Amino acid sequence: MTRRTIIYIDGYNLYYSRLKNTPYKWLDIVALFRDRILMPQDPSAEVVAVKYFTAPVMASYARHGAKSEQAQTQ
Repeated sequence: MTRRTIIYIDGYNLYYSRLKNTPYKWLDIVALFRDRILMPQDPSAEVVAVKYFTAPVMASYARHGAKSEQAQTQ
């Protein structure tokens, strides 16, 4: 029996915490989860969807203030 798996990604935090200032701007999320995370833990897991989300940036909490908020909306 396969275990249907959906991956949920916070795109803003993924980029700013892991990808910014690296050469890895294009990340194959399906391959990463399927080959490196899911398969070692549960070989019956099958990635059926990837869903990207992000919360709106609030200028009062952002490191770059209103510039962060503007960058997200453009």
